[in-house]
Amino acid sequence: MTRADLIGEIAGRTGYSKAIVKTVIEEFFLVVKESLLHRISVQIRGFGSFFPKRRASKKARNIGKGITIYTYRRTDTRVSPNPAERTRS
Repeated sequence: MTRADLIGEIAGRTGYSKAIVKTVIEEFFLVVKESLLHRISVQIRGFGSFFPKRRASKKARNIGKGITIYTYRRTDTRVSPNPAERTRS
């Protein structure tokens, strides 16, 4: 489902205009993104969690040039679904 599909679905279910729903969705994603940039996890009961995960630097190979390279330490975003929702299908 794309962001546009999500906006259309929520607008159809709630009766709000697509412009209002788009604003709410965009602000939600912005708050989640800013929280993760500050290494703050976001937990939504009944849905799941968004949390930053630190990844260590490591040694890798560039096969085309035949050299060893090193990746930088970084922070990735992980999503963990609610355990109760994982079993539903």
